[in-house]
Amino acid sequence: MGVFMQKTRRIAGIVVAVALGVIILGYFGMRMYLRSDSVKELAAAKLTEKLGGDVRVTEMTSDLTSTTLQVEIPGVETEPPLLKGSLHVDVSPIGLAAGSNPKSVQFDKATLRLHLDQNGNFLGKLPQPPAGAGGSLPEILVKGATIHIVQDGKPDFHLEGVDVKVAESNSRLVVTGKVDDPAFGAWIVSGDWASNGATGSIALDAVGVVRATPAKLKSIPFVPIETWENVELDGNTTAKVRVGRNPDTDWTWHVECEPSATRLKIFPIDLELSETAGKVVIDGSKVVLTNVSGKAANGLVHADATLDFGQKPTRLEFKVRATDLDVKKTPASWKLANRVDEGRMNGLGDITLLIADGQVRPQGKGRAVIKGKAFGGQAEVSLFLTGDGKRLQFSDTPPITKLAPDRHGDLAWFELLLSTLLQAPATEPPAKPNETQYVRANLKLREVDIAELVAKANLTVPVKLAGKVTLEVSAEIPTDNAGSIKFYRAKGKLSTPSLQIEDLTLTQVAADIELRDGVLKLTQFSAMFPKGTGAKAGRFLGTASFGIDPRSDLIADLTLDEIPLGQVFAAIPGLKDKADG
Repeated sequence: MGVFMQKTRRIAGIVVAVALGVIILGYFGMRMYLRSDSVKELAAAKLTEKLGGDVRVTEMTSDLTSTTLQVEIPGVETEPPLLKGSLHVDVSPIGLAAGSNPKSVQFDKATLRLHLDQNGNFLGKLPQPPAGAGGSLPEILVKGATIHIVQDGKPDFHLEGVDVKVAESNSRLVVTGKVDDPAFGAWIVSGDWASNGATGSIALDAVGVVRATPAKLKSIPFVPIETWENVELDGNTTAKVRVGRNPDTDWTWHVECEPSATRLKIFPIDLELSETAGKVVIDGSKVVLTNVSGKAANGLVHADATLDFGQKPTRLEFKVRATDLDVKKTPASWKLANRVDEGRMNGLGDITLLIADGQVRPQGKGRAVIKGKAFGGQAEVSLFLTGDGKRLQFSDTPPITKLAPDRHGDLAWFELLLSTLLQAPATEPPAKPNETQYVRANLKLREVDIAELVAKANLTVPVKLAGKVTLEVSAEIPTDNAGSIKFYRAKGKLSTPSLQIEDLTLTQVAADIELRDGVLKLTQFSAMFPKGTGAKAGRFLGTASFGIDPRSDLIADLTLDEIPLGQVFAAIPGLKDKADG
């Protein structure tokens, strides 16, 4: 019995030893097999079959229940891989080789690198799972991914901290997750994509506000670089981004921003706003600005715009409303600073810019009013915005051009009238009546210093003048003969509380004025003389006319009452104290 037991134990020991040896040899043999190039190639083939792309396994570690692979998907030839990272699945290599589908896949520290040409098209080939590949897609977790997009003609786009989950539902891939990037901030990710990757969309919604800078915006994929060459944002904004792919494989993009306390530049109209609020929508190659308002030139500007870069030529349309702008602080290109000595502007304008082959053709219309001071008095100047396909400009006439050069801003036509009254007019060739076209201009000057007005108009006056005059004139300006007073038409009122001519001081001077056919007429022309010694104050009332072009004598029909001759002679140089009565 004892001998039998000894033999039994010996046999059992041998069996256990053999079995242990087999297990040890099998384990190490399996480890060696699992690490062999053959298994890597087999795993790569299965992943390529599933993903529809050329998947390469560069390294693999595993145990009997899971596999971790370092994978790469080639991109554009001679460039870094399209996709690179560590892939962990809950299936052994043998299971993968046998066709077992993992229940979960985790992609750690993946780097997605894309290359876009100048038109936003992908260079290289994106993986596309084949139709009817079979089997449900496992849940995919992406942890700490980086997206890097190289863009021809634009700065590279770089996004870090991408964590997303992809799960299959009803033959669609549902994407959820978040982004936490040092530069672009925190975002929520959601999306829906076809299981074969052909169509779908991804949405990114900023958490709170994010910081927008010109450099960041220029790097946003798919948005034409021309967008940021015409519009610039710098400040805080909410943001929503949608990127999708249509059945025809065209990519789409949609960006919505609602800036606040942001600096906005609209380069084509040389407008810069601070503390800007409103809405900016980028839909493909079209940019729409809605209810945008901000501060400029110590006033407020409201703007709506549509910038369509998909048209040929590019079409940029602006609707602008300006409120209480300081004329002296408006952009130099507007050429408003020298219109008045000081003033505030209010106005509306519609502007269209057509851009082709680097050339800009501006069109537009608008109207503005400047109220302020000119020539030492109060002034109100009506301005018209015009665009003739070559330039935008403010003028004092509606949008019909061919006017004479502007010598002193919007008061040029008034100065032409004044200088012609006091000096011989330049000879202009007569125009046929049926060729003359008129545009209307309005001017209001309040308490303008006469001496300063004469000096700024470069006039030579034979007598010394002093006082402040108020003038309201509505003029019709001949567009074909703007240099000839004969074709001007004007009506208005002139008044001054005190007018000094040499040593004569008139008070309560007033007249209705009319200019037509080169003749200036004054009706309801009246003034008061100061009281003479022992006499009551004198006055006159009546009409007067004076031919300007052609020149003719002054004709007056005045009713005189108690006019002191001494004071009349005091208005004539060298004749003071030469008469009395």
